Amino acid sequence: MTTLTLVQNAGIAIDQAITLIISENRIDEAVEKLNEAKVCTMKIEQMINPPEPEPKPEEKRTLRKEVCDAFGIPEENLFIKSRKREIVNARQVYTYLVYTTPIKNEDPVQHAKRTSPVCLGKHIGKDHATVYHYENKVPDYYDTEVNIRTLVDRLRGELIDRKLDMPQL
Repeated sequence: MTTLTLVQNAGIAIDQAITLIISENRIDEAVEKLNEAKVCTMKIEQMINPPEPEPKPEEKRTLRKEVCDAFGIPEENLFIKSRKREIVNARQVYTYLVYTTPIKNEDPVQHAKRTSPVCLGKHIGKDHATVYHYENKVPDYYDTEVNIRTLVDRLRGELIDRKLDMPQL
């Protein structure tokens, strides 16, 4: 319906309501006509001032997504069998953060799984020895490479503040 049609319909409904009240004293029918007019005016208002679209819920930030974005690799490549430096470094940082970051009020079962080299190794598609290796390797990068130090500090802080989701193992 066009705005003009809605305005005309609202006006007609109001006129009919007034006529019913004055000449025939039929209140119930007059109220119905006034409700029709109200519906028309509400539609006009919506056409003139459309409601703002609801903001899209912010995509949940995950540790996996943040690490992959920092190293410039697709998320699906994080756990593939590869020796490419950026993939290996991303996997090492991810595993190190999951393994070593303390989370307050964490579910005890998740904490036990997260700090178990065997469970974490299965999660990343490696064995427990790889988890131990990553635990020792990332601090070396942390001490020598500023970008790794900055990334680890930022992500650890966001995990502790619960701005990032810790993976469920």
